[in-house]
Formats: sequence, structure tokens, C-alpha cells
Amino acid sequence: MSLLRGYLLVVVSAIAFGVMPVIAVFAYRHGVSVPTLLLARFGLSAVVLVVGLAALRRLRLPATRAMLVLGLMGVIYCGQSSLYFSAVQRISPALVGLLLYLYPSLVALLSSIVNHDRLTRGVVLSLVLSFVGIALCLGRIGGGSDLVGVALGAAAPFLYAIYIVLGDRVGRGVPPLVSSALVCASAALSFVVTGLVTSSLDVGAALRGWVPVAGVAVVGGVIAVTCFFAGMGVLGATRASIVSTAEPVVTVLATALVLGGTLSGLQWLGAALVVVGAIVGVRAHAGQDGAHAPVAPGLRPS
Repeated sequence: MSLLRGYLLVVVSAIAFGVMPVIAVFAYRHGVSVPTLLLARFGLSAVVLVVGLAALRRLRLPATRAMLVLGLMGVIYCGQSSLYFSAVQRISPALVGLLLYLYPSLVALLSSIVNHDRLTRGVVLSLVLSFVGIALCLGRIGGGSDLVGVALGAAAPFLYAIYIVLGDRVGRGVPPLVSSALVCASAALSFVVTGLVTSSLDVGAALRGWVPVAGVAVVGGVIAVTCFFAGMGVLGATRASIVSTAEPVVTVLATALVLGGTLSGLQWLGAALVVVGAIVGVRAHAGQDGAHAPVAPGLRPS
């Protein structure tokens, strides 16, 4: 029964993460900027996590070095999220979601380089499947012709792979929800600074589009994060990561249902290859790293 609960929690998390970029499209239609939207998301998530951990008396700050690294991870996460949500402004959320799921194979590849591990057949297979799948989808899932948007979407998984490898090295002694709270707080502060420097924070637009802004913050922030880590606590990192690969499928379906458009057989084949490549990448990284899946402390990729 507990395993079923764990699977359900991770599925709910994948659905929440999967619909988030579609909700973001409606926020953009109200003129909400990326820094404004993401400040709301990470700010609310940080507050909920900190208050929840304090109420449960589980808020224990890690050592100074770990705090500094988690702060740096928040800055990296700020950059990754900015790339992801900027891509959603320009191309289909479905394509952005599929591009993001190159990250498990990239993590496996980067880990083999950083840790000087042998490049396994699993890593190579993961890379081939993922990139062939993207090639089948690229420019075909609505709005994929914007090369800047595609470049932004493709850069996001590379930055997230760096985030994960860094987190794997320093974060294993820190409880996941504590590290998530610290990463969220650091990311929120980064968006405050970014927004002030670029004059891109717009409270008025956020108030006009408060429904989708709240949707991104609550659904894609609080619900998605807490359900994932609750499910991971039951299933373990590897199984939770594999189940969470349902996320890009949810994004593809939500994009088609809400924003319109249909997928051809080749496009569905490409999406399936991306998901299979992600699963192979998760298992390859877990095998390299002592059964540790590519889930860095502090949030999921999108």
C-alpha cells in the first residue's frame, strides 16, 4: 500500500510539473515577465517549505560549506528556469518539455567525465535515443521553428545537468526538503536581483494575471515539489526519477488539449524515444553512482 502511495505521489508531481509550462503561457498573455513569474513560484515555494519544516521541527541548517554550495545551486537553478520559461515564451511548451528531458542522459555523460568513469553502453544508448527522439520532434511540434526558442530550450538541460552533478557531490548529507527550501530561497533572491537590475519585475502584470501566476506557484511549485519528495521518500530516488519521466508526456498532451494542435505518428515516436532515453539515462547514472538516481537536492528540473 505504501508503494502505491509513493507511485501516486510521484505521478501527481509529474502531472503538476507537466502542466506548469502550459499555465505559464496564460501568464505571459497577461504581460507577466519571466522574472516576475518565477519570483512568485520560488518565493511561495520557499515560504511554504520553510514554514512546513519549522512546524515539523525539521528545519536544520547544514554546515557553512553546504549552505554556500546550495546557494550557488539556487543561482544555477535560477538560470536554468529562466532558460526554460523563456523558451516557453517562444516555442511550444511540448517541445520545451521534451528538450528538457535530455538531462538524464547528459547527467550520465557528465558524471562519467567528472568522475572518470568508463563511458558505458547505457550512457551511449541514452544519448542516442534522446537525441534521435528530439530530431524527430524538432520543428514539428507546434512553434518549433523559432531557433532562439529552441536554443534556449536546449540549453536548459545542460545547465540542469551541471546543477545535478554539483548537488550529487555536496548534498547527500542534507535532507532533500531542507536543501529544496534553501535552493528555492536562493533562486527567489536571484530573481529579485535579476528583476531589479533589468527592471523586469512587474507587480501590476502579476496582479492582472494572478490566476495563472498562482497556478504556476502553487501547482508547479508547492504541489509538484512536495509530492515528488514525499513519493521519493517511499520509492527511492531511482524509481521516483523513472516514474517522473511521465512529465514530458503530460506536457505534450496538455499542450495539444489546451493550446491546440495534433501530433503525427513520427512525433509520438520521437516523444517516446525521449522518455525511453531519459529512463535509460536514469538507470545508467544510478549504475555509475552506486544506485543514486539523477535527482539533485533541491527540486526537479522544470
